[in-house]
Parts: sequence; C-alpha cells; structure tokens
Amino acid sequence: MNVCKKHIAKRINEIEAIFAAYPEGRIEQSRADWETWKHMMDDLPNLSKDDIERFKTLDTEPLRLEGELTEFKKTMGQQLMKVETRYVVTDEELINPAGFHPDDRVFIQTQIAIHTNDPKRVPKSNRTLYIYDLEKA
Repeated sequence: MNVCKKHIAKRINEIEAIFAAYPEGRIEQSRADWETWKHMMDDLPNLSKDDIERFKTLDTEPLRLEGELTEFKKTMGQQLMKVETRYVVTDEELINPAGFHPDDRVFIQTQIAIHTNDPKRVPKSNRTLYIYDLEKA
C-alpha cells in the first residue's frame, strides 16, 4: 500500500523557504548557540544572572529545523507501510518515520511484514519474528 507523503513534501518546501529567508550566517550562529546551550546545561546550578539573560537570547530554532529537514528528506526516500490490521508480524523493530505519528500506524517497510487480525494464523519461519499488537500500544 502506498503511503501519502504529500504533507512531508509540503513541510520540506516550507523549511527550505524559511532557510532561504534567513540572513547569511544564521544557521552557523544557531550551531554556536546550541554548543553554548549545552555548556550552560552542564553548569546549570552555577549560572549567573548574566548567563540566564544570555540563555534567553540563544537561537537554536534554525538548527532544529535543519534536523527536521534532514529527517523528512530521509522519510521521502524510504519505503513505508500502513498497517490497517490489529497485528503486524515482522523480522525487525517497527519504526515510525519522521512526519508520522504512531497513531497513523505508518512504519518503515520491513523485509517481512505480515498484516493480520489473527496472530495464530502466521506461517512458520526459520527467522525470529516479532508480533506487534497495534491496539495494545
């Protein structure tokens, strides 16, 4: 079953438009602000009032958006599956791709994916299989 990725493509375009409007150097400054933020978190009990004021000015949003863009582009290149049955039997862990909520029941396609409402009717296999109850999760 094909999974619609239009909302992911739309969000990629939105983020790229935001980046295009950024002044030169803003993403690099965001990386520096992130490093400052991490150091401040390591020394949180000892922050001065000046440090707290500096903390309020840190801009990590461009870096967060950059990570979101990377993950969404990865999702666009992945084969996905939508599970509409109660159970799915796979040979590996179920992973929700970026841009999809677990309630969407969309996962990265696994090599083995048996969609069933009755886990007792799963064929035998010489591989280790995992049964996920999606109504229990």
